[in-house]
Amino acid sequence: MTKHHPFIKSIFYAGYVFLYLPLVLIVVASFNASPLIKWHGFSLKWYRDLCQNTHLIQATWTSLKIAFLSATLSVIIATICSTVTNHSTRIKINIVATFPLLVPEVVMGLSSLFLFVELKKWGWMDSHFFMVVAAHTTLGAAYATEIIQTSLHNIDPSIKEASLNLGASRTKTLFLITLPLIFPSIMSSWMIAFLLSFDDVILSTFTSGPGITTLPMLIFSNIKLGQTPQINALATCIIFLTAPIILVMSYLYKKSNKKLYT
Repeated sequence: MTKHHPFIKSIFYAGYVFLYLPLVLIVVASFNASPLIKWHGFSLKWYRDLCQNTHLIQATWTSLKIAFLSATLSVIIATICSTVTNHSTRIKINIVATFPLLVPEVVMGLSSLFLFVELKKWGWMDSHFFMVVAAHTTLGAAYATEIIQTSLHNIDPSIKEASLNLGASRTKTLFLITLPLIFPSIMSSWMIAFLLSFDDVILSTFTSGPGITTLPMLIFSNIKLGQTPQINALATCIIFLTAPIILVMSYLYKKSNKKLYT
């Protein structure tokens, strides 16, 4: 086994270089004075141009609003699905909640489009904004349910049994015992659902309409026309904004596991 360690390590580091080198190149290119790949000196002009690009700013704001709403709804739905007391009912609900994980996003987007078109005929879904939120919530809730379920399974059953034996109701046990124990997992699932919604292209393309353009959709449409330095600057901003979220998410997940197993 020891003979393979250097080889395994080299593959491991090569994989990390393959994943993170493009991110480093994007950050470096965002400070390049030239729009070309060749380095022509340090400059912040692409960031200044980015601040004046109303289309990118509006698309970013739209994506943030959609991601916040869909992540919040996803966590609420996932928490309700995971904390249903009846075992058979919980299994049925969880199968429905996690089913989007097995369905390709293209199929989800197409089916969501057909559904919203029919609902719009009846006057029930006239807002394209909430169409996108609903589609993102469906996907985010599936991931959030899996994360919250894992934390619930790791809770020692004797803790809840002791609370019930001491006279607390199931509702009181849920809010005073169960939810505080899984709160780090709830926050982690919220962050994952937020990031999934923020960078989604397929569902947004199928469910968005006139006046609703998310940031990934705008980037995807612009990048087909050629390299745009403002996109590099925007990508750099997103990297430095999402990196702390990922670190916090990792910390909360470790904290949740530590709390459940101690």
